[in-house]
Amino acid sequence: MAVGAVAVGFAGALMVIRPDPSDLDPVAFLPLLAGALYAIGAVATRAWCEGESTMVMTAGFFGMLAVMGGIGVLVLPGAEVAGAEGFVSRTWGPLDGAMWFWIAVQAVGSLIGIGFLVRGYQLGEAGHVAIFEYSLLIFASFWAYILWGQEVPPLAFSGMALIALAGAVIALRSDEPSTLRAPEAVE
Repeated sequence: MAVGAVAVGFAGALMVIRPDPSDLDPVAFLPLLAGALYAIGAVATRAWCEGESTMVMTAGFFGMLAVMGGIGVLVLPGAEVAGAEGFVSRTWGPLDGAMWFWIAVQAVGSLIGIGFLVRGYQLGEAGHVAIFEYSLLIFASFWAYILWGQEVPPLAFSGMALIALAGAVIALRSDEPSTLRAPEAVE
């Protein structure tokens, strides 16, 4: 049942994202590689890091994010490309007070969210936790509408419904109700 729910959730995610096969080039496969490595990390978190502190795991995540981001800033050229297409290659620019505020809000939210996600992967089966992680697409669409007025097409709403359905199936019909365990007591 869990495999079917994962497949339904993944189909819902594809309906929300709507990838365009005509845009495929070698660079388009980098997110697939990233997704595969992310999945390996999710499974490894439960298998290898179950007894590790969630704070240490979260700090490690953000530490590596800082290291890789720093390498990217130093290695990648800063070519100015106008519009949204140039987002990745855009150079640093001045930040005003409002930007610093929203960066701080996003940073705190990320720390909390990633901490809970790490803990979820430590306690639960990766396939079960991943279904709930798909809900990111629902919240991203909601905030894109609230902040920028981006309309959500009917196909994406259908995908969101499939993601919610998959989460409900996993939550209500799991064959393994004891998948989440209480953390070990520290002596």
